[in-house]
Amino acid sequence: MKQHRILAFGIIAEKIDAAETTIEGANDSEELLRILYLKYPQLSGMKFTVSINRKIIHGNQLLAEGDEIGLLPPFSGG
Repeated sequence: MKQHRILAFGIIAEKIDAAETTIEGANDSEELLRILYLKYPQLSGMKFTVSINRKIIHGNQLLAEGDEIGLLPPFSGG
C-alpha cells in the first residue's frame, strides 16, 4: 500500500494538530483528499492548495510511493 508524507502549514497544521503526518492508500490527489477529509473532518470547507514534491498541483494527479504532499493555506500578497 502506498504511503505518503503529508506536511501541513499554517492554519492547516493547527486544524489537524500536526505539522506532519502520513496517509496510506491514495493512488491520486483526489483520493488523497477524500482520505484526508475522512481522517480530519475539520478540513472540510477549508480552502487550501496541495503540492506534490514541492510543486503546486492543479486538478487530479497520480501519486507515487514516497511522494511528499504539502497542504498550503491561502496565500496573501502585499
